[in-house]
Amino acid sequence: MKHSPTATRTIHLLRPIMILTATAFLCCLTTYLGLFLPARHQLSDTHNALHALRQQHVSQQTAKTTQQALNRLWKDLPTQQQFTHLGVKLNTLAKKNGVTIPEMTYHVEPSKKQAPPKGSITFQAFGAYDAIRRFIYQVEKTSPYLMIEKLTAERSRKTEGVAFTFQIGTFFRSPSALRTGKDHVS
Repeated sequence: MKHSPTATRTIHLLRPIMILTATAFLCCLTTYLGLFLPARHQLSDTHNALHALRQQHVSQQTAKTTQQALNRLWKDLPTQQQFTHLGVKLNTLAKKNGVTIPEMTYHVEPSKKQAPPKGSITFQAFGAYDAIRRFIYQVEKTSPYLMIEKLTAERSRKTEGVAFTFQIGTFFRSPSALRTGKDHVS
């Protein structure tokens, strides 16, 4: 197949332009693959790192808030020396609500590993059901660090009502935390 001389000359003249166009295309493709794609991956990695840092910041803020709440709670816990005062406080609450507590038994458990020492007060309470109910409500409302661990009801042989047996527990601040000024267990 023979081409016309004009077409042959035109092809001959356009050949450098086609080579230049192909070279420019290859340069653009190389630039895209060599610069843009790595930059895009780096941007994606940066976004992922930023997201992880934000999550870590939120976790740290939550941990800090939790630690502050624990420090406040730790400060509010009674010391072992205040244990009998808790019994007096319970007796006062009982009298205010029309409940009689004839005697109390105190028991202190030594601390286990890093847990603070624990104390419990056991007693029987006598009174009308509504009075006992108000007493329980007052104990839970006014003393957040006191826990009613055990509560049983039985017919009283001494009175004609119902006798409630309570076991109320609490944890103590450790004396070493008071000496060192620490507000929490380490």
